[in-house]
Amino acid sequence: MKYMGASSFDGAAWKSYTKDNSGLKDNVVFTITVDANNTKWFGTQLGLYSFDGQTWTEHPIRYVKDMTLDGKGVLWAAAGEMPAGVTLPIYSLSSYDGKSWTGYPLDAKLAFPIRAYTKIRVDADGTIWFVTDDGSFGAYSLHSYDGSTVKTYHTEGPLSYSFRGIAVDGGNRKWFATGYGVSVYDGMSWKNHLFTLTKDDISPSANLQNMNLGVNSIEEIAVDRDNTVWVSMLGGNNVASFDGTVWKFYNHARDAAFLPMPAWNILVDRNNMKWFVGAGASSFDGKTWTYYKRGQMSVWSAAVDNNNVKWFGTQNNDGVWSFDGTTWTHYTKDNSPLSAMVIFVTVDRKNVKWFTDLTKNN
Repeated sequence: MKYMGASSFDGAAWKSYTKDNSGLKDNVVFTITVDANNTKWFGTQLGLYSFDGQTWTEHPIRYVKDMTLDGKGVLWAAAGEMPAGVTLPIYSLSSYDGKSWTGYPLDAKLAFPIRAYTKIRVDADGTIWFVTDDGSFGAYSLHSYDGSTVKTYHTEGPLSYSFRGIAVDGGNRKWFATGYGVSVYDGMSWKNHLFTLTKDDISPSANLQNMNLGVNSIEEIAVDRDNTVWVSMLGGNNVASFDGTVWKFYNHARDAAFLPMPAWNILVDRNNMKWFVGAGASSFDGKTWTYYKRGQMSVWSAAVDNNNVKWFGTQNNDGVWSFDGTTWTHYTKDNSPLSAMVIFVTVDRKNVKWFTDLTKNN
């Protein structure tokens, strides 16, 4: 069996990229990032590879599972090494300024080896925010790196060490979806919004001050074009929004709002419509909820292209779906190079869609 590498679609033709026909030396592609020059960066287990449309370049880091670009165009990658005697990679941050790589062995400044980096984000000040895992169940830590100092946040900071999402709003406040609620950091102090009550305590579409309510843990978090914060809850019955003053709650049963399944992704399109995707998709335009493909697709990842077309990568042998506002189109192994489990979708500067396919194919 073999993994399927990466694929691209320009709206007319598909291309497949594997170690057999490209500069990739590994078909296990975890993530793709596009830089300001439209160069694509492919994070794999065996290495990091860039492709400028003509030439492939291999870069000297491995086990790349997450990447991001800062405001200066510097690429930041969570990369790992596999020293002798260990069973899991030990991770650190690496950055690339277009000429050379710099490694940041941050685990030397911490109390434990870093087994994984997740949720790397860059704020408006260029500070890098990231979550690490020491390999033990539930042992996560949040860190920031300002270019010289690594700071780790413990009890004086977020509610929980189970981080499911990070978002940065227009005021450069950092929002964290955790296992117990939402935490926000404004650069000076933390504020925690607790989720402690049950759904039976919530009146339909309740508007509550001070956020003392919730159902289960927070699954995902996003900021829309009006700077409103949106969260989905793992229990699958509630979505909440925060406009800076008031939290508003939407419940599937009471408000006929969204699909009654956890939203693994929250997508904000070019018209500021919110999309909550998981076992199907739900959209909200500020007044009306609309359901799509209930039980017909299991969405793993999502992206919006330059024409406001939504693209949904799925699992369970379902390939990719796209929606232009009127028509749904389904891409599978019968009409594309894609197979089953499309874990990552992104759009480049020429509106070409790129997909990673982690399905093993006989």
